[in-house]
Amino acid sequence: MFDEIYYKSLRDYLFTTWSDIQYALPTFYYHILLKDCKNVLELGVRHGISTKVLLLALRKTGGHLTSVDINECLETQYGIAKVGLQHWWTFINENDLDVKWDKPIDMLFIDTSHTYHQTLAELEKYSPFVTGTIFLHDTVEYPCRLAVEVFVDIYPFWKYEELGGQYGLGKLTRNKMR
Repeated sequence: MFDEIYYKSLRDYLFTTWSDIQYALPTFYYHILLKDCKNVLELGVRHGISTKVLLLALRKTGGHLTSVDINECLETQYGIAKVGLQHWWTFINENDLDVKWDKPIDMLFIDTSHTYHQTLAELEKYSPFVTGTIFLHDTVEYPCRLAVEVFVDIYPFWKYEELGGQYGLGKLTRNKMR
């Protein structure tokens, strides 16, 4: 039903249409392709802009996206099905801190409430399963940046890098063992 030209044009549209996450979308897309990610977890969905980009990349790697949001995100669910990406996606309508999780995560993307306590709790809950990278949105002015700094102090085997952008995009990777 959908061909490569269609998916390329959708990707290009998402990359060039303004949203508060627009500047980070190419980073996510190419990270998934370069690292050959198979299992991606997204905490926070809202309008599904990042969700669609993650799915477009995972479609190429044969991977799967699990997205968790406290809201139903019905418009996003419909939009994912409308563009034919639902086969690579599981949506969980629940508080991400209540979700039972025990699977490895190649890439974790956090974009939820941006509160200090929620962000720190998410990092502590899901980081043990992360085998690759953690990205966080809104790290410039939000309390989640403080949560990341505290997390790195508690768990020094994680390294933080601010990638920039209008609202901030943070990246956590495990320090290499010497």
